[in-house]
Amino acid sequence: MPTVLTGDAAISWEEIGSADGRPVLVVHGFASNGAQNWRRTGWENALAGAGLRGIAVDLRGHGSSARPAGPGNYRLDLFVSDLVAVLDAVGAEEVGYLGYSLGSRLGWTLAMAQPRRIRRLVLGGFGPTSPLADIDLKAARAAVFRGTPILHGPTAALVQQVSLVPGNDVGVLLDVVEGVGRDAAAILPADPAPAAPMCIVNGDRDIVAAGGEALARAVGADFVPVAGRSHTSAVSSRTFKEAATAWLTR
Repeated sequence: MPTVLTGDAAISWEEIGSADGRPVLVVHGFASNGAQNWRRTGWENALAGAGLRGIAVDLRGHGSSARPAGPGNYRLDLFVSDLVAVLDAVGAEEVGYLGYSLGSRLGWTLAMAQPRRIRRLVLGGFGPTSPLADIDLKAARAAVFRGTPILHGPTAALVQQVSLVPGNDVGVLLDVVEGVGRDAAAILPADPAPAAPMCIVNGDRDIVAAGGEALARAVGADFVPVAGRSHTSAVSSRTFKEAATAWLTR
């Protein structure tokens, strides 16, 4: 995989879809990676069929990208700088954006910071609050490093999630939780929103991204519900793929 150095961190990406298509920055969710989130869920064919060139990044702390220790290495501004560096490395001045979960939060933040770089946004599994802000990090670290039982439901679910993907470094991912959790304040209806046309796509059983439809109404975005899908299952759905590719090819 090609890499670009941002500060001391090497950030990796791969291209999926149509090699000569319209570029789309494709950004996975927390504790996943580009291949897990997109290639293994059928997005390569979906993007290729729509004539889109997907630039699928592995976020810092994930996949083949650098995994520096310490929550200070996982501030939102550092993630955004990484994404801009990838765009520069591939020579893409303006792109569509497709994100999921944490990748959607980063898309919102990137579009606010670099509005000229983002043409259109599709944000999947996205709501006004960050699920990473509701984690008991002390309990999570005690469970991971000492085997202490976790009594807090969201924290137990997160620790289970980070353990599911082979190759994940659980300690580093808890640093990601802490770093992002410090920065990812709830988005309020009166807050500024990205200028780029935006579509939010959530499973109708997604409790992690609760409030996504209301957020879409508040900021004038389109909203597409995915019937019968949860936060973990919506990403592979045909409804999501069709909505995203239709939006990004306008």
